[in-house]
Amino acid sequence: VYGTRPVEMSVPFAGTLVPGTRVRPPLGYLIPVQWGDLAERLRLHGVPVERLDQPVTGTFEIVRFADVAWPEGPFEGRHMPTFRTERAMEPDTFPAGSFWVPLGNPTARLAMHLLEPDGPDSFASWGFLNAIFEAKEYAEDYVMEEVARTMMEKDRAVKEAFEAKVAADTAFRADPAARLEFFYRRTPFWDERKDRYPVARVFTPFER
Repeated sequence: VYGTRPVEMSVPFAGTLVPGTRVRPPLGYLIPVQWGDLAERLRLHGVPVERLDQPVTGTFEIVRFADVAWPEGPFEGRHMPTFRTERAMEPDTFPAGSFWVPLGNPTARLAMHLLEPDGPDSFASWGFLNAIFEAKEYAEDYVMEEVARTMMEKDRAVKEAFEAKVAADTAFRADPAARLEFFYRRTPFWDERKDRYPVARVFTPFER
């Protein structure tokens, strides 16, 4: 191919792109005030971003991450996670100073590529939100062992779910920390914001 003699080759040509993931566009996105760096990066790309003068409370589509995995090393200076996403409508409040990213403009597709976590070039895929995957709260093993025994004795649903997972998941069965985390996740002490995408998808108009 790289010599001096011409070579004729048959090269497949894809005339139509077939998306691997389809996402319904929202009216826009809400970004919490503490994630202002995302808003600034959107502005650098020419995406309009508005600052909210008052808090916004409502029910929004929220993305949670599961099966988060990490590469052995960085790429282009960043640690890029892989994950699976789960979506659900949840109540939330965004304080004054948060950011509104409307999609009713020519930059809508660009904004979605950056803010939809399943996108290969999204902020989440490029590791700009890795802090949400870190567990800052924890319980000592000797405490959770006693809590786990109590939960198994008093909550039949938890007991059955635990036994089913032990029977079906060999990695879980061999991992003491994972088994205790199973119970810790079901206590009031579990951090509900862990593995939760901070950017909300908005489908209902709100006053601003």
